[in-house]
Amino acid sequence: MQNIILKTIHVEHSRQGSYFTIPFDVPEDIERLSLRYEYPRRPEVEHNLPNGVFTARDEMNIIDLGLIAPDGRQVGASGSDKLAFTVSETDATPGYIPCPIVPGTWQILVGAYKVEPGGVSVSYEITLDHKYRRLFKGDLHTHTLASDGVHTLEELAWKAKRNGLDFVAVTDHNQLVSADALPRIDGVTMIPGVEWTHYQGHANFLGVDRPYDGSFYTNTFEEAQAIFQAARQRGATITINHPLDENCGFRFDMARLPFDCLEVWNGPMREYNFKAIGLWQQMLSAGRKIPICGGSDYHRDTPFIFLGGPTMCLFAG
Repeated sequence: MQNIILKTIHVEHSRQGSYFTIPFDVPEDIERLSLRYEYPRRPEVEHNLPNGVFTARDEMNIIDLGLIAPDGRQVGASGSDKLAFTVSETDATPGYIPCPIVPGTWQILVGAYKVEPGGVSVSYEITLDHKYRRLFKGDLHTHTLASDGVHTLEELAWKAKRNGLDFVAVTDHNQLVSADALPRIDGVTMIPGVEWTHYQGHANFLGVDRPYDGSFYTNTFEEAQAIFQAARQRGATITINHPLDENCGFRFDMARLPFDCLEVWNGPMREYNFKAIGLWQQMLSAGRKIPICGGSDYHRDTPFIFLGGPTMCLFAG
């Protein structure tokens, strides 16, 4: 479903060299805002000459474009270079910042750089795409060459797009990554994360730039507990990874640590994943209703390991 808002203004020559704004209201539950505008930048002027008619197309008008959010923050400004832009929480046209399309009064920034003597009419078309529920596919456990993977962040993002994924969590071993450092590929949401990696177990902290302060290392359970508690307080989604892996299972007391998900499917299906499903069943029987998740633990392509294998699916809007 879309809302389309049409605005037309006449800019007088007297406003040349000034800026002003045009307000428009955005309702709730909008996921994407697109705007395009048009005006006669090079109007055709015919001149009768002895040998015929010459049509001039001199640049008579230059109207600059920008967008202001309801809180007064500049979302973007593209001068007169672009006739259209799109903004959403996950991606935006270059020159504009991805941001949530919150309800409220937004403003088109108008820059009257050059206006012909008779003024100029400018038309704007704003398209608001409503949120709707659909199935998003992704991978919550991946690595890059920042730890022991082989791909850069951008290579990982493009591989996700080619594999038909909508989101990927970057979870390098003990390497934090900020959302601002992640590549922006249309159609793919890159989630900041880290795989906290300890000799006694691994856990993902997802969705925040810095889930804990200082270094990752701990030598006591209390120090590890403090890291988990800091991640929880900062809003990270915490998953316990491959808890019953023979080589790097989770040996801390999970009952004393805050976490949100248990990874029961890590990479290709194998024995310790079945054991993890059994562990989850025991937790459910004991009254601990913990969600489960899966992740490819992707480092590089192999005959049995690939990005999105298994695929996590999220039905949301």
